[in-house]
Amino acid sequence: MRTAARFIFISLFASLVLKICAAGEPGLSEESKSVIQSPTKIAEEAYAAYAQSDWKKAVQDYRSLYDRGIADPALLYNLGTAYARAGEKGRAILMLLKAERLAPRDRDIQDNLKRLAPEVSSQIAIFPVPPLQAFYNLFALNEWAWIAALATTLSAMIWSIFFLIPRDKRGRWFVRRCAITVLIVAALAHVFAGVKYYYEAYMSRGVVITADVRPHEAPDDSSPTSEFVLPQGTVIKISDAGVGGWVKATYSGRNEVFIHRDQMEFL
Repeated sequence: MRTAARFIFISLFASLVLKICAAGEPGLSEESKSVIQSPTKIAEEAYAAYAQSDWKKAVQDYRSLYDRGIADPALLYNLGTAYARAGEKGRAILMLLKAERLAPRDRDIQDNLKRLAPEVSSQIAIFPVPPLQAFYNLFALNEWAWIAALATTLSAMIWSIFFLIPRDKRGRWFVRRCAITVLIVAALAHVFAGVKYYYEAYMSRGVVITADVRPHEAPDDSSPTSEFVLPQGTVIKISDAGVGGWVKATYSGRNEVFIHRDQMEFL
């Protein structure tokens, strides 16, 4: 009983920490909502350009809204689609991945990503087991944090009921099974929320935005270049190269190369 009580206390504390962390993640702020919903000239022009397939104008206007700090899945989706139509595949994949982070179950976002980059799902996969990865992808960070908090609270309530039921009561085993099931859900939600928070807050990843980037072996233009190229839309892990204007890119596990900072954008 003491062990269960300790676990529940630790889980409740972890849930509180996750909610505080998730609250700082990119989302649609009240200011952003007012910009998106208000009939501003720039928003109207962006919508009109998008509807008329004027992709260059649509990119310019939607990018202007995005650069103001607006993190809305619909805006990111439209911007990504406009980039794709304008021939900028790298930036299109970048914006669609950002949109998917905020709206992980949006079918249109997923379909466009599959068309543009069928391999991107394997590049950003965290778990080696596909079903586990698919389950992890179902919810955004804030949603997993909420699930973790609610499941932990519900588990605490069910365990309290279980310990109050006399041992000779027939329904005690059913309450115990329910408590264990909810406890497992709470544990998984905590793990998924923690992993998402780590990758979104501390793991710097980027997307190659220029065509056929040939990386260098050192952060110097005079250093040898690799025999291969990094195509537009390649997702890479980014770290500081120690030299201004350069970043260290890690791809396909442990392969480390150096590329110019303006050849990628942070995810």
